[in-house]
Amino acid sequence: MKRILIVLFLMHSLLGWANPIDSLREKLKTTSSDSVKFELHNQLFQRMISSDIDSSFSCISAQRELLKVANYRPKTKTKFQIDYHVNAGIFFNRKGNSKKALEHYELAFEQTSKFNFKKEGATVLNNIANIHYQNGDYAIALDYHLKGLTIRKELKDTAGTGMSLGNIGLIYEIQEEYEKAIEKYKEAQSYFLLTKNPQSIAWSYRVIGTAYMEMKQFNLALENLQKSRSICAKIGDLTGEEYCILNLGVVYNDWYVETNEMAYLDSADYYLDQLKDEHQNLRIEVNYLNYKSRLLLYRKEYKKALDLLVLSGQKLEYSEMKSELKDVYQLKSQAYAGMNDFKAAYNFHVKFKELSDELFSVEKDQELGRKQAEFVYNEQLRIEQLERENQREVYRIEQQRYYLLIVVIGLSFVLSVITFIYFYRKKVKLNRALKAERDEIIRKFETLELAYSSVLAKLNVMQDNSEQQTETAKPLPDWVKQLSKRELEVLSCVSIGMTDKEIQEKLFISVATVRTHCQRIYAKLLVKNRVEAANLVREYGLI
Repeated sequence: MKRILIVLFLMHSLLGWANPIDSLREKLKTTSSDSVKFELHNQLFQRMISSDIDSSFSCISAQRELLKVANYRPKTKTKFQIDYHVNAGIFFNRKGNSKKALEHYELAFEQTSKFNFKKEGATVLNNIANIHYQNGDYAIALDYHLKGLTIRKELKDTAGTGMSLGNIGLIYEIQEEYEKAIEKYKEAQSYFLLTKNPQSIAWSYRVIGTAYMEMKQFNLALENLQKSRSICAKIGDLTGEEYCILNLGVVYNDWYVETNEMAYLDSADYYLDQLKDEHQNLRIEVNYLNYKSRLLLYRKEYKKALDLLVLSGQKLEYSEMKSELKDVYQLKSQAYAGMNDFKAAYNFHVKFKELSDELFSVEKDQELGRKQAEFVYNEQLRIEQLERENQREVYRIEQQRYYLLIVVIGLSFVLSVITFIYFYRKKVKLNRALKAERDEIIRKFETLELAYSSVLAKLNVMQDNSEQQTETAKPLPDWVKQLSKRELEVLSCVSIGMTDKEIQEKLFISVATVRTHCQRIYAKLLVKNRVEAANLVREYGLI
């Protein structure tokens, strides 16, 4: 509980209180802008939550209604939704409903990702961590603080980074890992020194001092507590200064217990006597009374010690500070024993034992709850990890399919190019052969017209007299009989190297008709193309 109050004290110390509540309410009455109203409710809530918790709920309700009816821009609306859920989280946490508070904080964190509100996201993570810290779920709290710390360092948020490190140090300290705690406190202090915020710097010295006190390194504890006290005195932070004085007295008390040297007892008296006046801070008041009574018991001044313990018990009667009340019962038992009133001593010892058992039971329940919470949280993290791994596997498979598709498309393209090149080269080769033959025919007949007439005449003669032998003494082929007159004309043109266009102009038919005749001729001659057809004509001595 002591450390929780330290956290709250730090958060309270870093807040500014510029406008009084009445002034903000007046502004709310006069403004017509929904955005301004929302911001004013924000400020009003921050000022009311510490002093008037129930009334502060009206600010949250007003913000909720504004979010329903007001027409904000998307980014502004998201920012206001974050503020609303954070305020609701703070309210329900103060009311003791940590479950409801966590629900609102989780909703706030979801909103921070919409427009990349990283700074607000880090703050929400710290708030979530603080609730888990208060509930005793230290491992979960540490995880959330580390997430928030990562974001704050990324944003180069000096003050926020220092606060996150301080909170991490508190978790290590409550788990009695004092060296780690001091390391984080000093790292936090280095950031606070950059911001030049005296309250934060004083807080860092104070928590470093208390950590050294727990480690029984009293000189270092005194050194840091004195530095904190000096800063608090300069800036007028009375509560911070009183905490330092109280801790200085506790250090000397513990030092006396370790060494039994009266000088340390006198020093403890010196510091605690500075707190003898009544204080508004109940925790300081009660701890002063309890530790002062300890010093009186050491000096065997039992009646004076008992008077202080009675006063302490009265102040604790309606409080939730059971740990301090347990100390009162124990010290009263010792005081009555010193006064030889063993019956009263026994009665208070029984009360001490009952309250100790109750606190132990509560602590055990908290420990079980903490373990259960950690199990659930770790299970949630495991599920999230499996989901991430599954997403990575799906992404990997999709990438493989994508690359495979690229490879298939690439291979298809390469094959298409190779096929195109193959047929293109084949066509070029064919055209070159036709051109060579055409040139040779032109040299022989002087003109294509004369060549055409000669070939056509010979083909007609062959068809008219299929029994006649050619100059090569070869038997006449069957295809001569199968060709029509038009096909003979087309074959004559093809055999002398004329193109489809030239054949069209020569025979006054379309290019499509030319190609149809060519296909029929190739089929009847049992050849593949016009080069082979021309070679067949030449083979029979027709050119």
